[in-house]
Amino acid sequence: MSSNAETTPARPPLSPGLLIVVTSIILGLFARGVSLTYAPQYSYRPDHTDFMAWAEESWRGGATNIYAQSQPWPVIYRYFARDGRFQDIPVRIPHACNYLPLSTWIFWVQGGLWSALADEVTINANGRGGIPRGTPVTGRVANTLTARFVAALPAIVFDFILAWGVAALILALGGARLRAALGFAITILAPPIFLDSAFWNQVDSWVAAPLVWTTVLLLRQRYIPAGIVYGCALLLKPHAILLGPVLLFAAFARLRRESLKAAAGPLLTGVIALVVAAVLSLPHSIAGAKVENLPAEDQAWKSALWFKRAYIDTVAGDLYKRTTLNAFNLWWFDFQSNGGTPEALDSTAPIFGISKDRFGKVLLALGLIAGAVLAGRKWGWQPVSYVGFAFMVMLCAFMLPTRVHERYIFLCIPFAIALSMIRPAWLTVLVPLVIVGGFEMTSFRWAGQPDQRGFTTMLAVLSTLALLISFVLLAIREHRQVSRGKA
Repeated sequence: MSSNAETTPARPPLSPGLLIVVTSIILGLFARGVSLTYAPQYSYRPDHTDFMAWAEESWRGGATNIYAQSQPWPVIYRYFARDGRFQDIPVRIPHACNYLPLSTWIFWVQGGLWSALADEVTINANGRGGIPRGTPVTGRVANTLTARFVAALPAIVFDFILAWGVAALILALGGARLRAALGFAITILAPPIFLDSAFWNQVDSWVAAPLVWTTVLLLRQRYIPAGIVYGCALLLKPHAILLGPVLLFAAFARLRRESLKAAAGPLLTGVIALVVAAVLSLPHSIAGAKVENLPAEDQAWKSALWFKRAYIDTVAGDLYKRTTLNAFNLWWFDFQSNGGTPEALDSTAPIFGISKDRFGKVLLALGLIAGAVLAGRKWGWQPVSYVGFAFMVMLCAFMLPTRVHERYIFLCIPFAIALSMIRPAWLTVLVPLVIVGGFEMTSFRWAGQPDQRGFTTMLAVLSTLALLISFVLLAIREHRQVSRGKA
């Protein structure tokens, strides 16, 4: 062989960060695939029937006309016995559509995909599910593996957008690429994340992803894109309003550190978000104005029927007045101490001289004020304090008020992951939250059983410890400067 022969250059090895990302994507898809196969037999029924009925109706009648259906309507549901045998039974869904306009377009896409993958059938009702015996119901069958796949697919896509956002958040805070890759992997593989989308077929990542990306753009001082993304979030799920205090906090922080002009940036984000939400909801508002035969309580809201259904009725109305619903937060102790009875779920019952509902709101207000002050002082009102406060808003919203569902723990976990990758001490908060969140996502199957009272109380203790540790960590001030773009 000639000594002058050229040697083929060796391929550079994959970087550790890229290897972590690729591996987590493969494992994340596998975990979601396995979870999805268990969903038809073991997952939750009411929300799935709602979502699939809304998807089918959006596809048939158009996304903008979904609110015209003021009463719940039938859908065919596949019931599984313990031995795996099943029966397809028409049932009436629990709710007419109370999701926001952008969500209805996702339902529309799901309806189109479902119509392409599954055939329509006609089944006579057998008297169960609130439908008179013999009534023919035509539609596609919910709770099959195909229906569960259609229901889960958008949330799974948002899971990965969320993980990408967490990685971008870590980089925006000055974290190294390896830490960003770890943040991506933890988000993808965290049980609360993949169980929510693939097993329960819930849609919390629909709103969590744009909230994280809004925060990323806020840190990058890209206020107009942040407003556009946040405006979209406001039309996906009402939980998006939880980021509103963070925008006010960011404006105050910039006012303290810079100037009044600098404070206008985060406020501009909020204004743009409202404009974007108004523009994107316009087709639904126009369609709502033409709706006839609405219930009396909806007549005055015709052009803003979507707002009433999604925000007024669900956030401030009487639809969800329970103090908790398998949520392992502070109110779980109250629920258990009162014997776990239905009366213990009454948010109007008195505690310390006022209703539980009002007391929970007072606790939330105090928690947000304390979180804002401590986060600002700890980090000198620098951009990392935005993330710290955003985490506290989401955590306090799960832990302190009444009317809290078990899934609300989801929203604080991405911010906890980002903080943990920047400051490892926050792993003491992240770990218990992931443990509690994982069990929250299956709690509908077991949490109400009497023999689980001790275990559920332990989970409530874990989440309470996470809240207390969070306040302790915020109270420990950092003396070295942390700014955007520094490692």
